[in-house]
Amino acid sequence: MVSPIRFGGMASGLDTESLVKQLVAAERTKVDKYTQQKIYKQWQQSAYNDVNKTMANFILDSRKNLGLTRTTSTGALISGSIDSVDWAKKATATSNTSFDVTASATAPSGSSTLKVEKLATGASLSSTKSEGAVPAENLTSTIKASELLGAGLFDATTKEATIKINDKSIVLHADDTLSTIASKIRRETGLNANFDSGSNRFFISTKQTGTDSKIYYDSADTTTDTLMQKLNFAPMGVDPSDATKKTLSGQNARIIYNGTDPIEYQTNNISINGLNLTLKAESTVTETINVNTDVDGAYKKIKEFVDEYNKLLDGFNSKLSEKTYRDFQPLTDEQKEAMSEADVKLWEEKAKSGLLKNDQTITNMMQKMRQDLYKEVEGF
Repeated sequence: MVSPIRFGGMASGLDTESLVKQLVAAERTKVDKYTQQKIYKQWQQSAYNDVNKTMANFILDSRKNLGLTRTTSTGALISGSIDSVDWAKKATATSNTSFDVTASATAPSGSSTLKVEKLATGASLSSTKSEGAVPAENLTSTIKASELLGAGLFDATTKEATIKINDKSIVLHADDTLSTIASKIRRETGLNANFDSGSNRFFISTKQTGTDSKIYYDSADTTTDTLMQKLNFAPMGVDPSDATKKTLSGQNARIIYNGTDPIEYQTNNISINGLNLTLKAESTVTETINVNTDVDGAYKKIKEFVDEYNKLLDGFNSKLSEKTYRDFQPLTDEQKEAMSEADVKLWEEKAKSGLLKNDQTITNMMQKMRQDLYKEVEGF
């Protein structure tokens, strides 16, 4: 191996090694400066992202707290208008035994009457104690599908049989237990289905309420009809359009509002004339509902908004006035290696201070917010 040739200062009159180090150091300084500028810009970008996130959360939370955005039962967000908020008006009833009531902003002030004649219910089946082929007391957690239905209904090769509920095919295996059968019914039909081993009862019900909620099957289907009979369900009705179709429907809610003819709904959560009602029990008594402007509710909501708005401005102002430490520049990787972890953390706290000091974009945004809040709202 040939060793490198190097001319020292004594041979050439020049200290080439020192010169090279100085040249490299000069270039390194340029690279380090560029790296520090890049890091600083990345920190600024992250700071802007934090401002955007804070502003977006303020808008979303404000709309939600004011009732202008609501969350559905599925978790989806839906927008509403000021007419739908429930803090502008207050509704009280003579009794809260048959329903709960709140008022939207459009509910007319004054009195109205309400009578709950029927609650909305879903369709439901449950095993009954009987003297049938499989009495309820013999429905146990260990009984197999082949014992329940009879081996003759299962394919000799696959050991499978198919039932059909609500037009959904459910494949049963000869070794399925009642709990497994319930699980398959739930998965394929979307119905509630459960076997309770404590009471030896099998339960099937709809998740929704009202007359549109149904449980049905074709009684001409021997396998399905046998299962329904062996589970000791009470007899189901017959569909008027199909004599072989066994069906069970839910019930609509029915109310009388301000003396009108009965009004029906598929659910117990209803809205009528600006009132939001949750029906709880049937009643023979007509109740009175009084609606008035909710001064305290409106004051509370406005105060909550103003408090959050002021908190937002305080946070932005603190960023705009944050002190800048110009002697603390972003550290390069080599500089970090020469320092302890605690020292690096303290250094970067100083280096990141004042990233948005006197930032014109944020200043203009705050001025625009103030102008919009003081601007007259047209149409009211």
